[in-house]
Order: sequence, then C-alpha cells, then structure tokens
Amino acid sequence: MEAICMSFTSLLASHGFDQMRLLRDPKAGFELRIARTFDPGIDWSVLGCDLWCDRLPCEDPITLGDRAARDLCRSAGLADDLGQLEAEMDAGGHELLIVDHETRLGLTVALAVHSSRLGARRGRHALRAGGVRLHSPREPQVESLKDALRLARAMSYKNTAAELPVGGAKMVVVADRLVADDLPRLGFIARCIESGRFLAGPDVGFGGPLIDAIRAHFSRHIVGGSEGPSGGTNRPTAIGCFAAMEEAARHVFGPATLHGRTVALQGLGGVGSQLAGLLRGAGARLVAADPDEQALRSVAARIGSFDIWRPPRSSQRSATCSLRVRSGRS
Repeated sequence: MEAICMSFTSLLASHGFDQMRLLRDPKAGFELRIARTFDPGIDWSVLGCDLWCDRLPCEDPITLGDRAARDLCRSAGLADDLGQLEAEMDAGGHELLIVDHETRLGLTVALAVHSSRLGARRGRHALRAGGVRLHSPREPQVESLKDALRLARAMSYKNTAAELPVGGAKMVVVADRLVADDLPRLGFIARCIESGRFLAGPDVGFGGPLIDAIRAHFSRHIVGGSEGPSGGTNRPTAIGCFAAMEEAARHVFGPATLHGRTVALQGLGGVGSQLAGLLRGAGARLVAADPDEQALRSVAARIGSFDIWRPPRSSQRSATCSLRVRSGRS
C-alpha cells in the first residue's frame, strides 16, 4: 500500500502519541523517540496549581525506541523530512529537537536546542534561552522546524556575545491564532517551557500580552513583555539593529552614518516601527513594506511620510536601496 504523507504532528495524533524527541550525540549519532506522556483531556489552565509538569496523569504511557519510531515515520512517508532535520542538526551542531502536540487544543510546540553548554553546572533551572515564535499550521511543518533549528543556533551566538549564562534555543508554536485569555493553550506552552528548561522571550507573532499572561499564570522563566523586569524587547532590539546597520555602512561605504542612504525596511511590527523612527532621525530615506495597511499608516503618522513598496504577489523584485532590513516574517 502506498504510504500517506503527513506531518509529524498528524502522525503523533493519529497513533495516540504526543511527543517526538530527536537527540543528536556527536559520537553515537541520532536517537529518535516517540511517546505518549499524558492523558487526553488535561486541563492545562491549572498548570502549577493542581497540575505539575513532573506529575502529568498518563494511564498508558508508551515510548517507541529509535527503530520502531523510524519505522513509523517511514510508513507515514516522513523519512525524507526526518532526514532533512537530521542534516540540519548535523550541520549546525545541534543537541536536541522536541515536538509536543496537544490534539484536543490543535496546538504544536517545538523546542530546538542548539547548545546547553553555557547553562550547564550553574545552578539555575534554565539551561538555554531564546524567543517563542508563532508559525501558521498552513506552512510546511518541516520548514517551520528547520527555521527553529537555525534560530536556535543564532541564539547560541547571541547569548555568548552578550555573556549570558545560558545556551541557545528557540521555541516555535504552530497555531492559527493565540490570545492572552486562552489559558488552556498558554498553559500547554508553559508546560513545554518548563519541561524544556527553557528561558523564553517574545518573538514574531508571540508578543508582550502572551508573554505577560504566561508569566502571570504559569511560569517565571519568562523575559520581556510589559510586566517583566527588563521591560519590552522591541526598542532594545531596534537599537541593536540600528547599531549593526551603522557598522555595516562603515564597512561598505566608509562613514558610519546612514544620513542620505536609502534603507528598505520589510515589516513595521514592534521592532520595525521602532527602527523606522531611528532611521528617520538619522536622516535616512525610508522605503517600507508591510501587508498590514494599518501598520503603515500608524508609523507614517508618528514619523512622517515615507515611500511604500507594494510589489505584485507574483514579482520577486525588490526596491533599489543601500541597505535592506527584514523585521519579522512579513
């Protein structure tokens, strides 16, 4: 019989599992595990009160070892996708990829771990840190997971450069939409943060209100958001990006100034809108693109008018510019 292609999460759901773990050992190679770790119908909104990560109810726990788990993936037509993930992890030197799925809530959470070295033996719960990014379920799942792996590797470099005592990781949440009062789904995400020994912050599609809600109800292993001790991350991120652009200008053009340069800014969300103001203040000519017309109008009202780029959907052309900045996934 011809195998039916599916995603990893649909494979888990169709066989009554909820977790896939892909561990990479530099000497022993890869080990794949697929497991059932909790019973259906859990109320994740009471996580930390009547429900604990290390005591999840599971009447019939099952774990498939490497051979059985690979056979199951192969039968579902996922051998090539699995191979792509292993190749990405091998090339990047990653440690671990965990994919958790909650069928009843229609929610998938993936934690990609590049390195835990800086977080080891420091006496803290969190071994690794990074942002939480929202992906649409309509995107190819293997691409979302590869995106998480690449971002996790970048977080290792960022945390090292900032001299933070944590390794690099990234969390991807696959869902259509999340709101701050959806406590069952936020509780499940918090469970993945806690069990992954992960220090989480905001990223594309997973902004301050969601971060604040998880901190308020479920986990203290959260940074950023309006209620956090360090405040929001949009402004500091924009300042860091602006500094990097000035350095790029010095490297390419000579003077470390953006005055008179044309800068193409793709995305006017939390970071992009702040960066637009910094660029305008530096005397740069701004060309911006964003699918959200309200975002374009809001930024223009605050910093003054700028050129808007609206390429045809079928076009791969870009605006002529000195520097290009991609903010988020616009």
